Amino acid sequence: MKKVLSVLIFITMIFIPLYSDSWSGGYRIDVNGYSDAVHDSMEHLGFSLIHMPWLSDRGAVELYGKIELSNPLIQPVSAYVHGGVALSVLVMHDTPFDSLLIRDSSWRMKTDFSVGSPLSSLSSVVVQAKFSPFSLFFGDKVIAVASPVVTYETEGNSFGWGISLFELTHYLW
Repeated sequence: MKKVLSVLIFITMIFIPLYSDSWSGGYRIDVNGYSDAVHDSMEHLGFSLIHMPWLSDRGAVELYGKIELSNPLIQPVSAYVHGGVALSVLVMHDTPFDSLLIRDSSWRMKTDFSVGSPLSSLSSVVVQAKFSPFSLFFGDKVIAVASPVVTYETEGNSFGWGISLFELTHYLW
């Protein structure tokens, strides 16, 4: 019985790499701040579910849905919903950070476009563009800091700005 089990495990281990694929989904947690007509002027915590239809060593395309909440410690709490696409096209594999980091990494500059709305009034639509120049990809995680955001509110026809202080993306499947 042990021999049969050992042979089955060995055969499974041989064939698993043939059917493996790159990461296709996961989650993202980010901390943002905005100065515009729609968002509250406090920090916002966002949680996104991600689907990645294309990932290679030259870049990636991510589709996501996001729920964003204002600081839950300060009442009232505001909620926002977003959907968008993120494009990573500029990739540097031999970074100056390689000697400082334990894991292999690549520096990816990412551009993110999304459309969102506050849950309290879905008629107010906000279009956002975010550029992440400081983004490190570790194979199953991406860490980005200090990403500027430009917002445009369609109802009030006004521009605003924001910053994504920290963003952690973790690919699970």
